[in-house]
Amino acid sequence: MPRSARRDRETVISNTNEVPAPFTRAAERLNPFLDTLNPAKIYIVHLDKLPWDFKRQIFAVPVFLNIIIVIILLWRWYSIIPTYLQLATIFIRADPATIAKGAPFAEKAWLTLRRAFMFGIDFVLIRIIMPWPISFFLEQPANPVKWRRRVRFQDVEIVVRESRKWGAEELLGGGKKGAESPFFKTRVLPAVERRMLSEKTGYSMMGKDWDLDFASMINAAELCKRKDLNEQDFEATVLAHDDKLGWLTWVVYEEEQAAESNDRDKLINFKVSHK
Repeated sequence: MPRSARRDRETVISNTNEVPAPFTRAAERLNPFLDTLNPAKIYIVHLDKLPWDFKRQIFAVPVFLNIIIVIILLWRWYSIIPTYLQLATIFIRADPATIAKGAPFAEKAWLTLRRAFMFGIDFVLIRIIMPWPISFFLEQPANPVKWRRRVRFQDVEIVVRESRKWGAEELLGGGKKGAESPFFKTRVLPAVERRMLSEKTGYSMMGKDWDLDFASMINAAELCKRKDLNEQDFEATVLAHDDKLGWLTWVVYEEEQAAESNDRDKLINFKVSHK
């Protein structure tokens, strides 16, 4: 192979394996945490430093709402089951063609509308409303209640968000990767905005683009408790997996913190030199 062709081929390989800005390869010490994540998703970790009693107040709202929903569902089932049993008995014992035979048309129409409304209400309750308390109390491998039982309320908590209905393919695949990807600008950057991270609790950060990974939050807390990792490892960081490069990280405010530290050192040196 000619030398120029070999050089061009090496350049192509190098560009193929280049880590897209602003990411860098993940440190090996993070492997106990990264190995439990889904490579197809994008993750954001950060430390929730709001007071623990404020977090408890925020979490009490969904607890109360889901308990109310459970009570309503139980009452509805208790009150409506006899009606459904009666309807089942009618259809089993009688010919459906003779049901309400001889009744006035208006009465039959009203009965049909009333039952259709009843079926519609129960469909909404079962299909849309009932999954809320089920996921809140019972979803596996983890759920909000299990997370709070295991981690409790702390002044410093590790929050792990995962991308919802999009992921590594959209951020690292295709021609535009990393910071050049439109998903980086429209979904990642707004999610790591400094004011939001400092003013909102982790539980209130769920939305159409991001969900909370409660299993990973429990795992991260236990890793820090065992001293396998430190809380500082979970400062605001975006995690993404590339099939060729492995796990990549972007420590969001690392450059700003380094600049602030450098300015602080300069100020201290200035004061010392002018004493």
